[in-house]
Amino acid sequence: MRAWFRALKEHEALYEEGPIGDIIAKGADGNFIVPVEEVPRRLFNDSPNCAETIKVYLRANGDPFALKDYGAYEFRQAGGFLEDGTIDVAVLERWQAQYRGALSMLPGLQRKLDVARAAKEKLEKVKAEARTRREDFERSPAMLFVNYDAKMATEKLFALPDTRAAIQDLLRRMEGNKRAIAGLQNAVVDHLLEKIGVTNDRAVQYLAFIESHEQALAVLFDEMGMKAFRDIGTDLRQCLLTVASWG
Repeated sequence: MRAWFRALKEHEALYEEGPIGDIIAKGADGNFIVPVEEVPRRLFNDSPNCAETIKVYLRANGDPFALKDYGAYEFRQAGGFLEDGTIDVAVLERWQAQYRGALSMLPGLQRKLDVARAAKEKLEKVKAEARTRREDFERSPAMLFVNYDAKMATEKLFALPDTRAAIQDLLRRMEGNKRAIAGLQNAVVDHLLEKIGVTNDRAVQYLAFIESHEQALAVLFDEMGMKAFRDIGTDLRQCLLTVASWG
């Protein structure tokens, strides 16, 4: 009997007193004094005793999902989501601090917020990395071939202070794409062919170009290609010597 009376008193204290008693109390007309739409706010709020109130509610077999839904609604109303559907981290931090007590009793809602925050942080990281890659590309020699035709771009390429490093950067960005590499090689060959001619001045120009850019060319062409360039240079030197002997 003592155990029964003790259980009865605990039941009365739980359902007839405190926050639960206030919520389910009825007026003289037999209707609940607290409107149904007001119940979640009575439980989920930023008051100092909120955690204890929710604890009592859960002990009385209250539905935690109803409070989670209300909490999520309150977060949206506080401007917790941006126009793109991602979470506003600054708002989240303020909101979590304000409703720390309520969230401590609703780990499911807290986990959802944590997942949303992690997703936002990952998205921001991806966007930052993409922005860095774009800025890096815009500063690279590859922009020459974006802003100019192949002929002009190749001319400007060999006018750079470090053509060898520029060609290495281009090849790295091509990632082994054979068509792209062949296109660059053809553009360079065309550029070189323009420097070859029967006049003494053009021959000297070609030889000077090959000597000053040999290391850069070696990055782009294999040994067979470099041998062809050197052979052309040898033939031109012989031609120059022959022409000089005629004088």
